[in-house]
This record gives sequence, C-alpha cells and structure tokens, in this order.
Amino acid sequence: MANEADADFFAPALAAHKDGRYDEAARAYEAGLARRPDDPRGLHYYGVLQLQLGRIDEAAVLLARAVAAAPDAPEIRNNYGVALREQGRTAEALAAFRQVVAARPDQFDGQNNLAAAALAAGDLQDAVTAGNAAHGLAPDRPEPLLTIATAFILQRDPEAALPPLRRVLEGDPGNDRAVALYRTAMSRLVQPWHFPMMNDGPRNDAYEIGRAHV
Repeated sequence: MANEADADFFAPALAAHKDGRYDEAARAYEAGLARRPDDPRGLHYYGVLQLQLGRIDEAAVLLARAVAAAPDAPEIRNNYGVALREQGRTAEALAAFRQVVAARPDQFDGQNNLAAAALAAGDLQDAVTAGNAAHGLAPDRPEPLLTIATAFILQRDPEAALPPLRRVLEGDPGNDRAVALYRTAMSRLVQPWHFPMMNDGPRNDAYEIGRAHV
C-alpha cells in the first residue's frame, strides 16, 4: 500500500476536471486540499477551475496561495495574472505577466497576456513588443495581431495597423474585431476634409458618369 507521502490526492479531481465534471472536481479538490492545504498543484488547478466557472475572487485567492507555494512556476503565475486581470487589478496583472515572460520568454500565453495587459495599462510600446513575440511563437493565432493593431491605432499610426489586420483577415475574413479595427484604421487614414466629398452624392454621380465616358 502506498504511503500517504506518495499518494496522489488530486488524481480524482484532475480526472473529473478533464472530463468536465466540474462539481465533482470541486469536491475532490477540496478533499485533497484538506489533506494537503499547501499543495501547489491542487491549489493551481482548483484555481483554474474557479476561473472557468467565473468565480474570479475565489480563483484569485487559490492562485495567490499556489504562487506562494511555488513562486518559480510560471504557468501558475500566468493564471494568477489572468485572475488579477479579471478582477480589474491591471497593474498587478501586468507585473505578474512580466515575471512569467522573464522566466519563460518562449511561452505563448505569457507573451500574449503581457501584450493584452500592457495595452490595457496604456503601455503601447510594450504591447507591440510582447505582441510580436507572441505572434512569433504562434503565427496562426489572431490575438497578438489584434493587440498590435489596436496599439498602433491608439498610437495614431493607423497605417502600421493595417498589415497585422490583413494577416488576421486573410485567415478569418469574418473576424468581427479585425473588421472593426480595419474600418477604424482606414477611416483615420482619410483626411477629414475628404469626408464631405465622399458624402457628396451628386458630385460622385457626376464623377462616375465622367469616368464611364472616358
């Protein structure tokens, strides 16, 4: 018979969690944590479950304990950053994601989350830098490109926003956020004095008639 020190108290919880049996998983995590209250794996995955269920405050408490138990685990800190972000604690989330990226610059989730958090904090250059790093790690994912494009638009450089948006739209022409950002970027490329001309119906009709007779 296995010693208690060798027993995996969280195996039932992890199995139920993986299968989508969330109520059962929650009870099993709580039972495991009653035996091992400072186990970073149990705290982490129970925190992730709470995030999935939308219980953000409970998730943040569990994930903070998991970080304290395993401060060198970037995947735990990354999910803690997500909980902080969902609580609206932008500066703390940004700090958490910076630590994740410092430890694991090759982790897509960390770079992508850092880019989004930097954008939310108004740190636009860091948003672009981390977005480019995330894009390099997962070229087919649209999220980093959308973050980069948003940052360029906020930097009043709509022309720079167009290439990343075109990449997204090439792969997913119906991406609503990309379409909206593309329209915003294009509208800001048009000089304000041109709008009355664009909306001048008789002038535009005459122009088209003239073109037809050239």
